[in-house]
Amino acid sequence: MGRRIKGILTGLLFIIVGAVICGVCVMSMGFDLSGLRYGTYKNVQYDAEGVFKNIRIVGKTEDVIFRPSEDGNCSVICYEEEKSPHSVSVIDDTLVINTVSERNWLEFFAFWGDDPKITVCLPEVSYEGLNIILNTGDTVVPADFSFTDISIRSDTGDIKCHASKADNVSLAVETGDVEISTLVKDDLSVSTSTGDVRLNSCDASTIYIKTKTGDVSGTILSDKSFEAGSETGDVHVPDTSGGKCSISTATGDIDIKISDLR
Repeated sequence: MGRRIKGILTGLLFIIVGAVICGVCVMSMGFDLSGLRYGTYKNVQYDAEGVFKNIRIVGKTEDVIFRPSEDGNCSVICYEEEKSPHSVSVIDDTLVINTVSERNWLEFFAFWGDDPKITVCLPEVSYEGLNIILNTGDTVVPADFSFTDISIRSDTGDIKCHASKADNVSLAVETGDVEISTLVKDDLSVSTSTGDVRLNSCDASTIYIKTKTGDVSGTILSDKSFEAGSETGDVHVPDTSGGKCSISTATGDIDIKISDLR
């Protein structure tokens, strides 16, 4: 038997032995993997001092949600791991929220961490810019707020944009679903690689939606000139004219209707 084959068989033996040991460990824990969770999580409140018109959030694995402030002040409540705190400051009319990781490189290989969250409590209902960048996490923008421009980017996570109105909205996610009900004055752009896009009685002067693997469905409030295509799915759009609405998907269905609420 050649040395190469012996090396392959030895490697396979180590893999099998490792799998058996892992299985025995999991069974001994009663299949409860919560004991493998890394770190201690707790709620920490950060108070933002200063007046701001814009909001910028750069996170890692946090879910991001917004809610109206109960006391008229801005506060940011973070459910965070002790070695991944956050910084909150007001710089040049912008509320800036960042994740500050203090882990060493070995700790990034830990498993079964809890779900961190950023809750932003806002005293006003209208702001200019909202810019969110996440690695992995869901984002929810409720109808309590409006913005001039909204830009949300996430590698993995769902986006729910229900802001009452905005001039421009740009939403992009690699893996995740997008849901939007915002009334957009000018341009609405949505892109996903793997995920569905749902329009809930939203509208914009110009709409551009592109997804590789996912369905695009829902309702808009005004007639559009549709340019819609799918390589392997069904396409159903109204035969109307108006502002441009471009929708494309590689493997997914397209089903858009004009809402009766217009």
